[in-house]
Amino acid sequence: DEKAFAAVGLNEWKEFYGDVAEELPPRMPEPLGNAVDITCFVDANHAGNVVTRRSHTGILIFVQNAPILWMSKKQNTIESSSFGSEFVALRIAKEMIVALRYKLRMFG
Repeated sequence: DEKAFAAVGLNEWKEFYGDVAEELPPRMPEPLGNAVDITCFVDANHAGNVVTRRSHTGILIFVQNAPILWMSKKQNTIESSSFGSEFVALRIAKEMIVALRYKLRMFG
């Protein structure tokens, strides 16, 4: 919920994360257009496969409210908790977002 994040001051986040900045690609061209909004939805079905007990990951990534990337895949590992399967799904989604942001930045 965005309201919950807005209630927390920026200084409180800096206290936890420090002065971090996104790593920009070398020789990145100057941005030519407006900024874009990227939205991602992630979910995992813990032990959805009754036989192998493997979880499934579902990911939807939107750019400017248009679906750009989506994925539904069986996870490679067997997790013992729903937290573990959700965490694996989040890691995969993060990697997809980082790759998409790199690609968009290199387009200019």
